[in-house]
Amino acid sequence: VEVLLFIDQFEELFTLAGLAAVSLILLGLIGGGRLSPAALPFFAALLFALFPKLIKLTAFSDPPTIRKTVKGMILGIPLLDATYAAGSAGITAGLFICLFFLPAFLIGRKLAMT
Repeated sequence: VEVLLFIDQFEELFTLAGLAAVSLILLGLIGGGRLSPAALPFFAALLFALFPKLIKLTAFSDPPTIRKTVKGMILGIPLLDATYAAGSAGITAGLFICLFFLPAFLIGRKLAMT
């Protein structure tokens, strides 16, 4: 019972730590089973963009918050792709794919994503 109360208090932290651990494991699978340093800047940008939204979502589950979180996750797809590309083919490939974030962001401002 005490363990469940402890987990309940720090649910957001455990959720984010789990997401980070899974992401790092996936990053480690890129590039021959080692974590490529070229992927880390894109991974950091992805975490910086998504974690605040996920933390807010765990606190407030109202429709506008869910909508903003889903939009952030959709807009994070180019950053995720850039992370994998940088881990596989180097930082140049990651930068090239990261350029697709700008059109996605601009289109996302005009159109509803959810």
